[in-house]
Amino acid sequence: MKVLHRAATWAALVVLVAAVVLFIADRPLAAGFALTLSFAVAAVAVRGSEKLRGLSFSLLIFAAVSFAMCWPDPLVNWGEFQLSVLI
Repeated sequence: MKVLHRAATWAALVVLVAAVVLFIADRPLAAGFALTLSFAVAAVAVRGSEKLRGLSFSLLIFAAVSFAMCWPDPLVNWGEFQLSVLI
């Protein structure tokens, strides 16, 4: 495992713990940002392992979902255009 991936692993764990603490402290937006960041950094971290490389896309999906749950407005409208028309 390269140094970048090892550092990303530790960073993802630290940010995940921070997200849990922020959820307990009733700071949902800050916790949502931390959780999104944790999933995104974990996606980078698992790319360093041959066995875990396939989880990278799933972790990016979790990051996108946690972003969408905390900040849905950018994913509903884009200016005057309703994105629900695309579905």
